[in-house]
Amino acid sequence: MDGHDAPPDVVWRKHLALLVYLALSPDTTRARAHLVGLLWAESPDDKARRSLNEAVRRLRTALGEGRLLNRGDGLQLSTEGLELDLREFESLCANGQLRALELVRGDFLEGFHVDDAPAFDAWMETERSRLREAARRLVVARAEEQLAVNRYVEARALARRALALDPYSDAALSLAMRSAALDGDPASGVALYQEFAERLDRDLGGRPSPQLTALAARIRENRWQRPRGRHPDRELPLIGRRDAHARLFAELERV
Repeated sequence: MDGHDAPPDVVWRKHLALLVYLALSPDTTRARAHLVGLLWAESPDDKARRSLNEAVRRLRTALGEGRLLNRGDGLQLSTEGLELDLREFESLCANGQLRALELVRGDFLEGFHVDDAPAFDAWMETERSRLREAARRLVVARAEEQLAVNRYVEARALARRALALDPYSDAALSLAMRSAALDGDPASGVALYQEFAERLDRDLGGRPSPQLTALAARIRENRWQRPRGRHPDRELPLIGRRDAHARLFAELERV
């Protein structure tokens, strides 16, 4: 709202939910019947449509007539001058830019809830999971690149970030275990596995995958070989080093 506080009619929960949903919809357009089912499914149809019409009226009053447009039996949010951190985050993730993480201030719409709108709550949770996964994939990919050039300290830091984003992620844990082992700290790698197993059992009633269990066993039994030479974080990447690390990681994870 151009740096000013949003009008009360905009931040009322169902009005704000409608605005956010339209802003993030394909082509920012949705059918009115779909919006009724999303936010007023618990109300009789005629009352639900009146509620939607009233929400649209109030939003237009607050935002201007040209912002919320009729498109047949649908509604469209004009994108003119519209900037969304979420879209910038997605673009940065798609281009492998860690700067995307600077935009993360918590979960999508964290703490936001709309009464009597289970479909909206389900959509919101799906978006949260999707965005967390995008951030986790980005961090894991960048960390794997750090491992490939012997930068184990950086890889371990990124692995911790990946686990913070998704504490139940096999990929994040595998990364954290391997980076710790390759950094000469296998005990930490095994401890991470044990903490992960306890967390899975306590929170989800699950167990680590056979691949993670096998990796933990190989690290615990020291059945792997760390590259020799100078401290890895001071080594410069050499031609062919990525292939060498790929072979080493395969050996680490071989059952």
